[in-house]
Amino acid sequence: GDVGASLFSGAIMESLMQSHEGFINFFPAWYDDQEASFKNQRAYGAFTVSGRQNAWGQVEDAAIHSEKGTECFVLNPWQEDGLEMKVYKDGEEVKTTVEENSLGNVYAFQTEAGEDYELKPAGELPEKLVLDRKSVTLQPGERIQLNASTSAGSAVTWSTDNSEVVTVE
Repeated sequence: GDVGASLFSGAIMESLMQSHEGFINFFPAWYDDQEASFKNQRAYGAFTVSGRQNAWGQVEDAAIHSEKGTECFVLNPWQEDGLEMKVYKDGEEVKTTVEENSLGNVYAFQTEAGEDYELKPAGELPEKLVLDRKSVTLQPGERIQLNASTSAGSAVTWSTDNSEVVTVE
């Protein structure tokens, strides 16, 4: 086979999901400003994992299928948004325990062989605002157009508190 292609695809898969440190980690090395998804990626402990991240770096969908019914460990994918993680099986919340490591809170829960588990944030994802430029340097009299997008699709209102320095049209 083509070893080069398998190394490349392995790097992509590791960017989307990792489980070699003893817990499942969603989108550990993926871009915060790019949508991504994966389906049924194999994880240590006899799990297959699926996930989807929106264009603002927020995990919107996270699911785990247990093949053998072992204990599952997951790094909270919503901790940067200040939200706890909830686990559900057939719509019912599953009991979890939480331990902290150097990356954050790792949730543990017992699984049953052949069952599916849905992970959700405990609360609404916060709205994110993204500008099309990270920084701008202008000389007096120069003009620039900035574009913004929000995770909730809200309207953006531009204003200034010092019209001598910045004018908004």
